[in-house]
Amino acid sequence: YSPQDSYITDLAGNLLSSSYTQKTKFTSLDVTPPSIVMTLAPIGENKIYAIFSKQLAFEADLDEALSQIAESFILVKKGSSAGASAEENAITYDITLTVNDEIVQPASAVTVKIPVPETMDGAQCKVYRQEADGTYTDMQATYQNGYMVFTTDHFSTYILTTKRLGICLGDLNGDDKINAVDARWVLQAASGARTFDATQTAAADVNGDGKVNAVDARWILQVASGARTL
Repeated sequence: YSPQDSYITDLAGNLLSSSYTQKTKFTSLDVTPPSIVMTLAPIGENKIYAIFSKQLAFEADLDEALSQIAESFILVKKGSSAGASAEENAITYDITLTVNDEIVQPASAVTVKIPVPETMDGAQCKVYRQEADGTYTDMQATYQNGYMVFTTDHFSTYILTTKRLGICLGDLNGDDKINAVDARWVLQAASGARTFDATQTAAADVNGDGKVNAVDARWILQVASGARTL
């Protein structure tokens, strides 16, 4: 942050003078945190590349400042995820940010880019964050120029995989879609004509009342039509 290049406004949006230009009694302050784009190096390299949207201010020399930044990031490639072998195309990463040897979380959203190895089809890849309770959150990553790109404000364990992990509410047949087929499966299960395993039962209970019935089927149809979100 460079005060000389900053400015402030009043509540109406009128530009006010900075203490650096008019020597007034107030000092302009930039309270907007910089955005960060993080790119993980190709498989086999334990590196992170970070791009900051704003100029860095530091008291030490540049080399020392960059060294401190580098030491703040810890990347561990764990290998295959639990229950998946390397042949199943699942790679787990631990991304940790530390300040003074204490683990902290980013102050704002960070864009992360994970390289997709040649053995994996980027169009079929997903990135999941493993939560503390063992569940998985789909990061809605997109494939861009050889990388899976997503935004997060929480560093943790991330899994790059071509397989679906965890429970996807409403998707009973595992085709990554929520449509009338899933609603029909729910009705069949409710009538006893179809048997669900534990994961499917949890995915079918879209309204969270602990039951699988016609109400869940109706909700799924509403999701498929765009009238409801889960």
